[in-house]
Amino acid sequence: MADVDIVVRVGDVDSALLDGINDSAELRRVYNDFLDDAEALWKLLWEQSGTMTKSGHHEYETGDYVEHIKTNRIPYRKWAKKFLAEGIPFGSVYNDSHIAEKIEYGTKVDKPGSRSPWGPNTPTPEFAIMRKVAAIMNNEVKVT
Repeated sequence: MADVDIVVRVGDVDSALLDGINDSAELRRVYNDFLDDAEALWKLLWEQSGTMTKSGHHEYETGDYVEHIKTNRIPYRKWAKKFLAEGIPFGSVYNDSHIAEKIEYGTKVDKPGSRSPWGPNTPTPEFAIMRKVAAIMNNEVKVT
């Protein structure tokens, strides 16, 4: 009986996995639903925070913040390769508003003599909306 060597290359296995992932309509649906759910939850939590009065008193009250919540979807082939190789994120939900950081982390009390457009001692509170969304989406917090 002759010995037969079967050679399986890592590249072949990776290619087969990537082809399966890329061709999976169900996986693509779950991927898109997750990002859509995170975006919708971010908007919902912001709206429920009661700060959007449209009065324009503070920047966070104008409604501009919620309009800047966006998703970034990495093409499936790209994210699958990187995900398998490095375990990196495959998409993101983010806010590109110039006030997003102020809303997330808040601001300190105005410095004496500062010229805040809303008057003295008008700090923005810490809303932590993004961190709440992340905790819920990662099942770290139960939603009631």
